[in-house]
Amino acid sequence: MTKLYRLKDRLVRELADDDAVRLRCLKRAGFVVGELPPLPKAKQPVVEAPLAPTEGEELDSAEERKPVLATHAPILVDNTAPFDEASMKELRAVAKEKEITVPFDVRTKKDIAAYLAEKLEGSE
Repeated sequence: MTKLYRLKDRLVRELADDDAVRLRCLKRAGFVVGELPPLPKAKQPVVEAPLAPTEGEELDSAEERKPVLATHAPILVDNTAPFDEASMKELRAVAKEKEITVPFDVRTKKDIAAYLAEKLEGSE
């Protein structure tokens, strides 16, 4: 007797040793000669360690804790810069008037405005 198996669906077939035609057909269908290997062991689930108590907090060992997202103060943006709304033409005029040379690598309007604001703050 010849034993054949297919891993895809774990089918097992047995054939007589003199049945060459059936053997070729089953091999074409994906069967392999031999014994079916055992199933691989399932992975153990990962158990997360409990969270440590925070400062000033008492915690029973049986109590289950849930993580809490921290809340932060809102970030304030300083919109008082005088060049935020200025056009490129106005920025160039201010630079010419104050005799400030803008470097060639500072190209965008936002970068030029920041550069002018920095130079004017430094001169005051």
